[in-house]
Amino acid sequence: MMDFESVIVDGRAALDEWRRLMSAGRGYPVVVGNDRDFHTLYQTGDDRKGFDVSRILSVAAGLSVPACLPCWSENDLPSEAEWPKPDADEFEMAGTSVVSWNCDERVHILLLPTSSSWEVPAYLRFGGWNACPLPEVHVATLRSWHERFGWNWSDLALIP
Repeated sequence: MMDFESVIVDGRAALDEWRRLMSAGRGYPVVVGNDRDFHTLYQTGDDRKGFDVSRILSVAAGLSVPACLPCWSENDLPSEAEWPKPDADEFEMAGTSVVSWNCDERVHILLLPTSSSWEVPAYLRFGGWNACPLPEVHVATLRSWHERFGWNWSDLALIP
């Protein structure tokens, strides 16, 4: 399903490697997690072959936020003053198990063929199960937040 370049690093080096890959211009790097997380992502992806990336991005381009979020209204969205600012400390978790808080020995970083962080859910085909919105809704929402609040997820990790 997903034939993206993958880089494997020691969890303690995941953030530094992510930063290096981010500046290398080889695609948008995404820290996926340890071997189990990586294989789970690929198994889930195999079940979602019908989710075409170009179709997801095309549909997302036509969606309006918050109208595409049935549970939200404009009043539910944070104002620019309320929006959380990037915090480098939160990003230090890259390559760390949220269960044990230990660094994983092997962490996978995928290089997705985009430079736009808001397109990541399309490439990972994230969403569309239970009450989780479809991938195109995730893309439209992240793009809207980027346009409204002016930062990408990559801004977090590039804070010195």
